[in-house]
Amino acid sequence: MDTEVNQKKLLDKVKKYINNNSSCPFSDLSSYMFLGIWDHSPGWSMIKLLEKGWIFLPKFFFIFLKSFLATGFFKKYYLTGNAHINSKYKTLVLSWSFKQNFEKDGSFNDRYLKENSKNHKEILWVLVSIDNFTPKNLKDNILFINKKNNGLFFYIVFLIKNFFSKLRLSKFSIKKLFHILPNQSLQAEKLQEIILNNIDIKNFSNILIPYEGQPFQNLLISKIKKISKNIKTIGYVHAMLPSFPSNYIYRKGSPDILLVHGVSQKEILKNDLEWPDHKLKEIESLRYREELTYDLSNKIFVPFGLFEEQIILKKFSFFLNNSADNSLPIFEILNHPTKNTSIKHINFIKKLNNILKKNEKKFNKNSNKKMSVCFGWTAAIIEAMERDIDIVHICSDIVLESFNSEMWKNFNIKKIDDYIYIYNLKTLGSYIKFGTKKNLLKESLEDIQ
Repeated sequence: MDTEVNQKKLLDKVKKYINNNSSCPFSDLSSYMFLGIWDHSPGWSMIKLLEKGWIFLPKFFFIFLKSFLATGFFKKYYLTGNAHINSKYKTLVLSWSFKQNFEKDGSFNDRYLKENSKNHKEILWVLVSIDNFTPKNLKDNILFINKKNNGLFFYIVFLIKNFFSKLRLSKFSIKKLFHILPNQSLQAEKLQEIILNNIDIKNFSNILIPYEGQPFQNLLISKIKKISKNIKTIGYVHAMLPSFPSNYIYRKGSPDILLVHGVSQKEILKNDLEWPDHKLKEIESLRYREELTYDLSNKIFVPFGLFEEQIILKKFSFFLNNSADNSLPIFEILNHPTKNTSIKHINFIKKLNNILKKNEKKFNKNSNKKMSVCFGWTAAIIEAMERDIDIVHICSDIVLESFNSEMWKNFNIKKIDDYIYIYNLKTLGSYIKFGTKKNLLKESLEDIQ
């Protein structure tokens, strides 16, 4: 109960902070208005400052300094592709790409929309590379944004140049400078520049973004609405709302329409995150389809953000030690797909394997249990439950990562201790309405018109 009360109080503080700063001219560019919980970003540090007060100030300023110094490593964006930008494209999709998303024929498989670009000649895909891979050939309806490496001299020069540029932009206001100096704000500024300077945005009827409330998304949406109010900006909650969904609070730069794939997610957005009802549209999931090509049961999911490892490892050992012999299924460890080369994640997985070996007698290879283990925050928690799998959730941050029954009304929650919970759903289909239709993206866009 104390955790639920603390979560509600903190969310109220965060909403008040967002509302108090919404009139700031750079609120859509601000790194401190993107309040995500899955990484130790400036926005995360603001949440923790609101939670813990002045005692958190040393770490708060450390993260600020680290983020500012990271601007010197900025890699210049450049745009490639064969697309002819004209009125034949009705919709622009701004998404992310990895090497494995491209086919040999130059087409692109969007992992968030579950569509191949060659099947949508009316859509222009603008892709931001995550792994810096540039395909040799691209279909005509793809533009690609990648980054160029720079040397040490550029680092020093650019760091100083960016500081004075932001100082002028903020009109020498320390408060405004604080909001726009970190690396995420620089990324937002440069991404919207390369898009709007190279694409005549007025030609498009719709802009669709797998939406997370990131600064570059909100800034681009704000700029587009200044160019033409007739362009419909559409966000899609491509994964799940986080356990503490502060990055989805409605604010400046939010899209005209937000697509969600579950009635319970829609209720949270409306009742807890201040989204107007007419801006929310429930659809079948584009990303999560009814046909399943992978098995989510009997897995251990390692999250993107890996924090407080010692707490996680200690509590995982505690859970196994207190489980009966032969009571658990054999688990397979799955790393986050964007962290397969992360040394931190690789070493963490080695430690997990050691714990599993020490507790071999707890596992039964003939077990029929459908159970998976999740650490921290990962969208796999809800998808697995919607596939009728029980979840053992081990938190590293109780307030930000644990789910409470007040907001997540369709959860059955069993508390093992302050850091360990077991979840399942009261009713399947509440958080994910799995996609069943073949032309789901096209149909969803047509329904908005």
